[in-house]
Amino acid sequence: MLRQWCGLTPNQPPEKKKKMDLKEVNKAYDATKRKRSVVPAWKAEFPWLIVDESETLFCLPCQTVYGPHAETRQQRDIFRKRSQGSFVKGCQNLKHDTLVCHQRSDGHKEAQEKYEARNKKKGESIAEKTIETLNTKVFQKLKILFINAHALAMHCRPVSDFKWMCEMDEKKGLDLGSTYRNEKSCKEFLVAIAEITRLAIEDKVKSAKFITIMSDGSTDVSATEQEIVYLHFAVDGKTHCNFLGLVQCDKPDANGIYDAIMQAVKLPGIPKEEMMKKIVGFAGDGAAVNTGKKAGVIALMRERISGDILMVQCMAHRVELAFKEAMKQASLFIKVYVLLDALYKLYRIPKQAAGLKAAFSTTNISKIWPVRVGGTRWVSHTHTALQNMLRGYRAIVLHLSQVATTRTASGMQAKAKGLLKTLRSKDAMTFAHFLSDILAVLSKLSKTLQQREVCTYHVHEALKATMTSINKFKDRAGPEQRKLQQGDCNSFEGQTLTGVDHSSGQIEKVVEALVGSLARRFSDMGGEVLKATKIADMQSWPQEHEDDFGDDFIGVIIDHYREHFDNVGVDVSAIEAEWTSLKQALYENQGNKIHSMSWPSVFELYKSTFPNILHVIDLVLSLPAATSECERGFSQMKITKSQYRNRLKATTMTMLMTIQLHSEPTKDFDPSSAIHQWNQNHNRRPNFMEGRKKGRMAALEGAKQVQEEIDGVDGVDGAQMVAEAAGGAVVEAETNEINSDDSDWFTDMEDNVDSDDGEMEDRGLVGEDEE
Repeated sequence: MLRQWCGLTPNQPPEKKKKMDLKEVNKAYDATKRKRSVVPAWKAEFPWLIVDESETLFCLPCQTVYGPHAETRQQRDIFRKRSQGSFVKGCQNLKHDTLVCHQRSDGHKEAQEKYEARNKKKGESIAEKTIETLNTKVFQKLKILFINAHALAMHCRPVSDFKWMCEMDEKKGLDLGSTYRNEKSCKEFLVAIAEITRLAIEDKVKSAKFITIMSDGSTDVSATEQEIVYLHFAVDGKTHCNFLGLVQCDKPDANGIYDAIMQAVKLPGIPKEEMMKKIVGFAGDGAAVNTGKKAGVIALMRERISGDILMVQCMAHRVELAFKEAMKQASLFIKVYVLLDALYKLYRIPKQAAGLKAAFSTTNISKIWPVRVGGTRWVSHTHTALQNMLRGYRAIVLHLSQVATTRTASGMQAKAKGLLKTLRSKDAMTFAHFLSDILAVLSKLSKTLQQREVCTYHVHEALKATMTSINKFKDRAGPEQRKLQQGDCNSFEGQTLTGVDHSSGQIEKVVEALVGSLARRFSDMGGEVLKATKIADMQSWPQEHEDDFGDDFIGVIIDHYREHFDNVGVDVSAIEAEWTSLKQALYENQGNKIHSMSWPSVFELYKSTFPNILHVIDLVLSLPAATSECERGFSQMKITKSQYRNRLKATTMTMLMTIQLHSEPTKDFDPSSAIHQWNQNHNRRPNFMEGRKKGRMAALEGAKQVQEEIDGVDGVDGAQMVAEAAGGAVVEAETNEINSDDSDWFTDMEDNVDSDDGEMEDRGLVGEDEE
């Protein structure tokens, strides 16, 4: 019945299934199967997932842990097996279950733990903390050694001082051990300290979206051209100015300086392409090699990096140049300058200095010594020299009068008479008082521009106030000049002034020349971009909310730096709307407090609400006003690289200056992170010398026992047998002593921290060498 129901005759057998070729089966399956692809949501579900252009799947922790180790070090069989895993070599099975199974696997879990341990900050990993716990005594010894090395660098001392510093600590009763007390170890300690300091700077640079390169050149004591490089940037409204490096410049032309700068800005933790995208400005002095539009350093940067990079010429130097240019209009300035220089040189002579000291005591005036008028290029130094002369005028005149009446064979009498003549000259003293008033105004501007973290937006109001103050000198005298005019105009500090006063005409010329020179040298502050930086000066914001305030400035900045904003992920289309909302929120919520607010406080309140406009503020804060920090860096260089240490290389100088300029003071220095950095990827043996000492003591003790036994044995053959047996035992004891002491630092950790084995192997704390 069943055969009939199926349509088959009673005697007809069923047809056999046709055999299909395997290739045809596969072709049929390929033609009908669903094409799989990577689902975007997988990346959020599996943070470790990496997908390349061909949609091949990789596991970041597994690839990091198993790949390099399998190729470079001998590992267990299970380790080698995992190094050949599909997510290490590349997986093309685009199924969700494949990812879930890999995530649950023991190999992935172990790799994830090791990967997280490697990426922890210095001093926070379990292995590093275990070292401190299990080896407290050794760690304390290393701390003292590192503090000594840090103190040497901070105080510009040579590493040869490290030995006697350790000896002095030992004399005080401190236990330093006998290992790592040499110059080579001191240098290694300094490298670790500098690296920790450099990594802190690198982390800040990573957080910055915009940076300006500051550079200057100088010749060191060995007549070598050195280029110093700083980075000026802002993160969350806080401005930073950090030393990057000192690079020997093979040739001080534009290409040589550019190559030196590029060498300095290579940070190991930041890719070159990412670093180049951050650069928005270059700050240097006004030398043609920097500012040349066709062949200068700025031209090379615009050609090779970005055409939008802004050139900022040091504005502190502009003040000095404007002052010198204006003083060319006054011959009395030369007269006063020569007087100040002559007084400084005169009182460098011990005999004359003693006489001036007695004159100060006679006149009851505080000792105010003449200082060098040309000590630095800054106008504040000239102002100090002039002020000291005017305040100590009575004592100086008294002493010079005594010298002028005493005959000497050295010609000092004639010098004193010449200086007295100038000091009692009416036009010279009138111009000196006027010059003191002018320099007081210029010094204030110069000191403002010399601050470490000064930005271009600070210049606008400071320059405006300076120009206003100088213009007032056309119609009215300054405070020092009025002091001279009070009472009898023909005397000063009880001394009669002689001669005709020709200073009034020269004073008018100097004021006009100074105002004009400042206007010319700061003319670029009226340019579109630098003028737009005014929006960052919250003290100059209007008292009441204005809808259109700063809109034009924001537009100028967007148009100039549009490419940079796109490169760092700033939404340009949202900037102007956020600017309007930010102004409204500040005026409504802060009211009159807005003019006293700082940008870090604004970022803290509104960073998540208005991120794009605050990135614009960070860019404005990243534009420095001066390169004075480079000058301070060269001062530190000349202190460190003296005539007694003139063979220090640029790399060593970079290491030392990084510590000197950015590390904590020695009293606040914590060497723990530097010790971990030093211990990383190296097999350290802190007890090595102690083991050798114990071995030598054991050998001496054994030799003494042998001698005693030889003395007590009759016959030559018996004595020889005793000596051979005892000598072998002594050598074995010495070897065991050295090996046991040498491995204490790592054996304890290896026995007690088995769970962190992979992490310690990666950091070089334990390994087969110690076993």
